[in-house]
Amino acid sequence: MYYSNSILGYINIRGIEYVLFVTSSDVVGKMKNETIYRISEVEFCEISGDQVRLNDEEQIKHIKGGISKLLKLGFY
Repeated sequence: MYYSNSILGYINIRGIEYVLFVTSSDVVGKMKNETIYRISEVEFCEISGDQVRLNDEEQIKHIKGGISKLLKLGFY
């Protein structure tokens, strides 16, 4: 397992902006002397946004969980 704190990108979920960090990845191979990693863990870091309404919290949690699962399934 390879640990890194790479920035994957930015995402806006229901008016809240997050930086998406890769916190853990696995080496899966090499191509032309470059190492290829598969994402195994990500972390959302809120950087700005509107105040979250109570009923939105559960939706946001669900969306973040779905994005995390998608990335872990095979994002390189």
